[in-house]
This record gives sequence, structure tokens and C-alpha cells, in this order.
Amino acid sequence: MIVNLRNLQPAYGFRERWGYFNMGFVSAGEVIHAATDTTWEDYVTARLLKPLQMNRTTPRYETFAADNNKTACYTLYNDSLQKIPYANVDNLGPCASISSSVNDLSHWLIMQLDSGRYNNKTVVPYNVLRETRRAQALVGEHGDGPTKFVTYGLGWFVEDYNGKKIMDHSGGTNGFVTQTLLCPEEKLGVVVLTNTDANGLYSALAYQVLESYLNMSYRNVSSEDYAGWLEGYNADKATVKNMRDTVAQRNKTTLPLEAYTGSYHNDFYGDVQIKNESNNLNVYFSHHPGVIGRLQPLGSNNFLCSYTDKTWGIQRIPFTIDKGSVKSVTIKVNDFIDYMPYEFAKVK
Repeated sequence: MIVNLRNLQPAYGFRERWGYFNMGFVSAGEVIHAATDTTWEDYVTARLLKPLQMNRTTPRYETFAADNNKTACYTLYNDSLQKIPYANVDNLGPCASISSSVNDLSHWLIMQLDSGRYNNKTVVPYNVLRETRRAQALVGEHGDGPTKFVTYGLGWFVEDYNGKKIMDHSGGTNGFVTQTLLCPEEKLGVVVLTNTDANGLYSALAYQVLESYLNMSYRNVSSEDYAGWLEGYNADKATVKNMRDTVAQRNKTTLPLEAYTGSYHNDFYGDVQIKNESNNLNVYFSHHPGVIGRLQPLGSNNFLCSYTDKTWGIQRIPFTIDKGSVKSVTIKVNDFIDYMPYEFAKVK
């Protein structure tokens, strides 16, 4: 993945705007490997987790999967919460793989709030912590409300909040989303862990606690956030319903189904195969052998794609036709997985 980053077209110019990019964290993990001659996982375990006595915390899927005291995880699909399998994200380790508990994460917060110390021993030098909290890039200006500016440090969003400097960051993988928030001036650290990726409470609750500690006028942060989420959710649900209604009309495709089958290639991802199986088109992914995208005609050269991995979502998948032949297909998944669409050129 790191090697293939050269094949991605940036969404905007160099240093023109801030953008979030998980592969930056993955690359940093490889820098640790190169600089220390040990893996990122072993380095984090030896230098952070053990000194902080975070004994229930692991960066490895195998250890998490073998734990008998872990939560199930859920996603929202077809308007209901559904239990899903745990995702093995070891290959994205530095950006997504750490599993932990509230008790363990309290040790991390204590270290952050005690100038890098835990049990009176320095785990992270304070000058290093201070550098992670220094604004590196402007994320945006908010104007009204408790936050005026949001910047990004090294692994933290750094912002003002009702006159106080705070650091916060969310995290998550399939079926889980979390929030960690620091307000050093108040000696306050908050962590919220949830076991469904279909909620905004993980963030709202952290800010509800913060506003209480800052003696701000009470407002129900969750209710306010939910109103905005619900508007977007209903719009997405209406879009999917419209597509399913269109599928039910059995509109014809521009070309016979067999014309859309074959091998397709994207320089970043690699290859996908589209097969006609019992008069239904299915997409197979070279790097995700457990996932199938099931295509249903919307008419013309557009298809409704339902993925067997529910977290990938339900998407409109268009094909590009040139002179009566299929030239490419554009694959999209849920924004929670990846914001970008990827065009795959037909190879044969």
C-alpha cells in the first residue's frame, strides 16, 4: 500500500488544504521499524503499554480475538443494528489496531496529564508530548460556538474550546468508534468507548463532560448532534430506497451483462474480477477475498452494489462505456471505510 501511494491523485494541491489520511500513520509505523529494528507493535508494547501497566491493551488482532472478555460489535444496516465479525486490521496497525479497556486507557490519560509520567516515572519525555500538541496544520475556522479554530498536531486535533486548549481524537474500526479528549488546564482526560460504529454519542458524551467541567451553560450535546446525523441518515436512506425502487423496475442495461464481466485494475488497489453467475454480476476483490459486491442493474450503465461486508454499505456503481465497449468501473464504499471512489480500468 505504501509503495502504491505514488499512484494516487491528490484531492488538492500540496499543502493547499488539510486532509485526513490513515496511510500516513501506517507509514510512520514503518519508520519506527526502520529506525529501531523492531516492529511498531513490539515497540509500542515495550515502550508504552508495559510501563503504563496497560495489561489489557494490545496492538495485535490475534491477542484481542483470543480474549474471553471483549465486547461484540455492531453496525447499522437496513435500518437495524446488526452484529458483525471482528475486523483484522493488523496491516493498518498504527492507525486502527489497538484494542483496550477504559481502565487501561485511564493510565494513558494520567500519563498525558502528568507531563509524561506514570507512577512517578517518565514514560514519554514532556518535550515530546508538548511537540505532539503543537499546531502543525489548520483544519478549519468555526466562527460561532465554543470552538473558533481547529488545527492538527501530531496525532491530535488541537483546538480552543470556551477559552481552553484541548486535544482530542476519535478512533475506530468496523463496529467500534471511540473518543479521547484532554484538557490539561483542567487536569481533565475523557475516554469514551462504544461497540457500534453507528453512533455519535462517543463524541457528544466526551464534550458533554468537558462542558460540565468548564461550567458552561447546559445543553444536550447528544441531542444537538443527533439532529444533524439524522438528517444525513434519512437522506442516505432515501437514496438507497430510490435505487432499490429503480432496480425493481428491471431497467435494461446498455450492453448485455456479459460485456461488463472481466478483469479490472487500479494502480493503487490492484485487481477486481466481475463475474456473471446465474445471470447476476458479482465483484470479487483480490485483497479482500471474503467480500463480494453483488450488482443489480439500475439501467443504462449503472448498478446498485450491495456488499457482503455490511460496513462497506450500499452504493451506486457506474461503468464507463466508449465506442460500445466497457472501459472502466468506479468502485465506492461507505465513507466510514474510505471517502474516495476508485476507478478500475478493464484489462480483459
